[in-house]
Amino acid sequence: MNPLKLTNPWVCFAGMTISASVAYICHRLLTEERINEDKEIRTTRQSTIKVKVPKDSIGTVIGRGGENIKRIQNETRCRCHFEDFPDEEGNRNVVIRGTPENILEGKRAIEDIISNGSISVEIQIPVDSVGFVIGRNGETIRSLCEISGAKIIISRSSSKNRAFQSVTIKGSFEQIETAKTLINEKIAESEERTRDRKFYGMNTSFSDADM
Repeated sequence: MNPLKLTNPWVCFAGMTISASVAYICHRLLTEERINEDKEIRTTRQSTIKVKVPKDSIGTVIGRGGENIKRIQNETRCRCHFEDFPDEEGNRNVVIRGTPENILEGKRAIEDIISNGSISVEIQIPVDSVGFVIGRNGETIRSLCEISGAKIIISRSSSKNRAFQSVTIKGSFEQIETAKTLINEKIAESEERTRDRKFYGMNTSFSDADM
């Protein structure tokens, strides 16, 4: 007997159908696995770029105690650090490391600081010295703004600690440091005048008592 004549064509067809189905499923699983691997690679891959920071802007980008560079890292989720050695002109590269999306955000944040040169800090001053820092009709605080080049804004409401009041200073790193120095000088003058008034007031009381 010829074995080919005994073969059931439906069995052969079913076998081919099952094989094709298995092949399709395997292909589908492999494709999905590759897609997931690509997504993981895009998510985890790290890139590095360098941004040149002019020597006059290095302090502003870093901020007092590194507060500006730390803020950029937190907001953009990338790592930033300055190279150890400047170039011949004193400029330094800041190295930004992270995902491509994050390092672009970090680059923009640093370039914004360089171009605008403006940052903002908040300090607390004694409530008793606020009037002295402002001056009559705001003359003193306008003078402090002109000398430092910074914008100084004194909050109208006192902070949680009522002994102090918030002051916001906006400008470059150097401008802010100058403004803080000038404000501290005015606070010292105010406190000295207060001590003098108390001292002379006490002496006047003693003199009246001796009469």
